[in-house]
Amino acid sequence: MLISLRPSPLFTVLLAALPMALIGCPTDDGGGGGGGGGEMVWEEGSGDNEEPWDAESVDDGWTETLVIQGSMERCDYNQSQEWEYTGDNDSFETEVPDDGYMDAELVWEHDSNLDMFVYINAGGQNWEPEDSLTRNGDAAEQWIPEDEFESGDDIVFTVVCRDGDGGDYTLTVNWES
Repeated sequence: MLISLRPSPLFTVLLAALPMALIGCPTDDGGGGGGGGGEMVWEEGSGDNEEPWDAESVDDGWTETLVIQGSMERCDYNQSQEWEYTGDNDSFETEVPDDGYMDAELVWEHDSNLDMFVYINAGGQNWEPEDSLTRNGDAAEQWIPEDEFESGDDIVFTVVCRDGDGGDYTLTVNWES
């Protein structure tokens, strides 16, 4: 009986595909609404997202990092108003992808003063922010809560412009289970 030690062509193809099956194929995780793991980039839409209850939904399959790119059109702050931020307000709603921990960072590269409010499982008549980040003059706001979140929790981030000429900003939300 004769035994050949040369692999068949099918075996060679399967062996070549094995690393891709074990490691995975490279993907493009960017997009203004594409998703599916890793980092997802979302660009602010043109709709009305001024109020937290009218937040722009950015639920599209992110699992580790959500990068929201937005822009402040105008800035104004009037303490005599019920809601002092009378300029541009941008609200974004996302759903917690899994049980675990979340943090967020708001950064901008202009002279405006941006603030951020975070609403957790708000709704109906309950629109009091869970946290607010209002530092004067800083070009970054960080939100690092200590509590664990549950899968399905609704989080609304509202970015507001207190003063300055406005401009672009990036809100990065990181997730770890």
